[in-house]
Amino acid sequence: MLRGACGRHRGRPWTTREQLRLAIVWIEARYHRRRQQLRLGKLSPIDFEAIMKDAVALAA
Repeated sequence: MLRGACGRHRGRPWTTREQLRLAIVWIEARYHRRRQQLRLGKLSPIDFEAIMKDAVALAA
């Protein structure tokens, strides 16, 4: 049984490293990029980057 970065999946530990790897990839690619970040003014990283890209373009 593997327990790691994601802990458990629906109450069961990961049984293979591949399952754990796929879960980490999903978290990094999907969840973290859409989750609101307090340090970014409660914006998701995607929204924050869009705003900053526009601001940089106007400043240039």
